[in-house]
Amino acid sequence: MRLIAILLALLVVGFLTYKQMGGGSNTQLQQVQRMIGDNAPKVPTSVNEVKQFANDMNDYVKDEAAKRAAEIEKAASR
Repeated sequence: MRLIAILLALLVVGFLTYKQMGGGSNTQLQQVQRMIGDNAPKVPTSVNEVKQFANDMNDYVKDEAAKRAAEIEKAASR
């Protein structure tokens, strides 16, 4: 009987630890993926693509900043 109680307590502690550590939940990852969409530049896989990636990333950041500025302007004008 004690063994069953100990196993049950371990099961509960394990479950609570799993939930506390964020097991099975990747909502933050999904939020980030929704925010950036498919517009973000892909990470280079070879050394030759790094300079182009830097240019693409700079353009992306500037475009996103312009979008955010337009959204802020639109919200402020209400």
